[in-house]
Amino acid sequence: MTRSLLSFSMPVAFVLLGACSNAYKAADSGGDTGYASHDTSQVIDSTDSADSDHDTDHDTDHDTHHDSAPADSGTADSGDTGTAPAATLDVYPASITVDVGATWTERAVSTATDGTRTDVVPTWSVDDGTIASVDATGLVTGLAVGSTTLHAVLGSIDTPVTVQVLDDNAMIVMVYDASTGLPIEGAKVKTDVGTARTDATGLATAPVPDGGPANVTAYVDDTYAIVSYAAVTSRSVAMYLWPQDLGSNDATLHGNVDFTGVTAPAFDEMAVGVVVPSQTRPLALLTTDDLFSDKRDVTVFGVTVSLPSNLIIEGSAEDYYCNAWPGNAGSWGFAGPIKDSDVSSGTTSTADALNLMIANMPNMAWGYATGATAVAATQSELDIAPATPFSDTLSVTLPALSIGFHGDESMLVFAADEDVNDGWMVTGLTTGTSTANVETVPSGSVLDTVDSGVMAFAEVGGIGSGGQSASSFASVAADGSITLPPFQAIASIDAWDPATSALGVTTDTAAAIVRVRFTDSHHHVYDLFVPSGAWTGTLPAAFSTFGKATATVEVTAVQTTDGAYNDWISSGAVDLGEMSVITSARTVQ
Repeated sequence: MTRSLLSFSMPVAFVLLGACSNAYKAADSGGDTGYASHDTSQVIDSTDSADSDHDTDHDTDHDTHHDSAPADSGTADSGDTGTAPAATLDVYPASITVDVGATWTERAVSTATDGTRTDVVPTWSVDDGTIASVDATGLVTGLAVGSTTLHAVLGSIDTPVTVQVLDDNAMIVMVYDASTGLPIEGAKVKTDVGTARTDATGLATAPVPDGGPANVTAYVDDTYAIVSYAAVTSRSVAMYLWPQDLGSNDATLHGNVDFTGVTAPAFDEMAVGVVVPSQTRPLALLTTDDLFSDKRDVTVFGVTVSLPSNLIIEGSAEDYYCNAWPGNAGSWGFAGPIKDSDVSSGTTSTADALNLMIANMPNMAWGYATGATAVAATQSELDIAPATPFSDTLSVTLPALSIGFHGDESMLVFAADEDVNDGWMVTGLTTGTSTANVETVPSGSVLDTVDSGVMAFAEVGGIGSGGQSASSFASVAADGSITLPPFQAIASIDAWDPATSALGVTTDTAAAIVRVRFTDSHHHVYDLFVPSGAWTGTLPAAFSTFGKATATVEVTAVQTTDGAYNDWISSGAVDLGEMSVITSARTVQ
């Protein structure tokens, strides 16, 4: 809906607004979703990380590079847990099948009566010490063929863990179509020492080395994605392959914008804003790339300019388009009057555009919409009407910048509410260093809220620089307090030689799992999952048309409130977008 435009004047150089867009990337930074599959001729041949299921009683102080916490621990709540007693004790993995000689460390997470989740070290024991042993830290060793039960005891809680030990040097691998959940027949499964093919049930029995961690790769042909797991202790795993023609966020949301609830601009102003899809993945996976969509041509006072298609302008662009994940979908956005001179001079970069919006937040009106169903390769309609003022303030103490940052970067701080069906809606936005006062909409503005939280996001070199970033997320506690966990140390790509496929990555050991994604110029994507810490190996050779020499390499390390590396590998639940992520670190090369 448009008000009279007679009071608007043309910006001096509105075309500069187009520079605020970081092109929205089709490949996601979180979920494990469908891309092209490739043929392989070898598997990963080495690793410096035996297993990522390490000691969970970790130190969250990032004074030591990439060694702030033992691998696969992921502190569930880094603040003081007080005196709330444990209500439950979860152990990961809850069951595991291994070879004789295998070693791994169980992760234990307690949930207090107030909902706080914390990594703990319970008292460990084993029913049959001839089959497996366990020490005080939860380090388990498979000793002889058979089955036994471990016990993790915390107070009056006893959580059992089933352990089966084999001596057949084989790995059971189930391969599924990730889009349908159906088994894939004829998929090729390769390990360090041999190959196998899946039968009609999707099952393959592949040879593996004695005892120690194994590397396994599954693929079909170039119609499916290829997935590799490194340093796997479990001898029973599942692998889900996405059809290459199913993109990660290739659904489209479109809607009309009603500006009647937005403050009317003065003669030297224009009503400008942005509409963004709800975040159905963990909020800690949100990046600045997600805030702006692909560009479109917009005519403003007779001048055609190229602007992000989710940027809205009263009288010129009163609708929006943005990419969304298939499934339940919503949108949030805000708009308000901004001086023409500020628009023309303050939008030469993503950082400038965000700072301009934040500076004018007191004059902005916010709105959200829910109830859409996003469908891959299809446009869904969802109108929005910003009308709610940013009238509240949320004070947040921000985590210190971790190893890898310059030390003077400003952070982008989001306040958000999670809709019961459609995911996270950002309800406030600001920047800060050690502290931040986030101007937010009133509590309860998102009607069906199931959680409220804050996320701090920082990029090496400053917001909008791209390349390397870290995020930290925490829910708002019942008493209104917010304790953001420490940032992970910045992930690094230590080596990548396309000619030899030699790869080395280093990530913070606080991370529970690490995904290394290769995307070539044809948008073929190869996902390799490795444990946190220092890892070196060789990427399995892809099919001949996979362009390793031109591939973008993206490393994403996530810290979670539950789960463990071998736990996710065993079940195949390696979609980062489905995990309970509290911190992430991302590097793109």
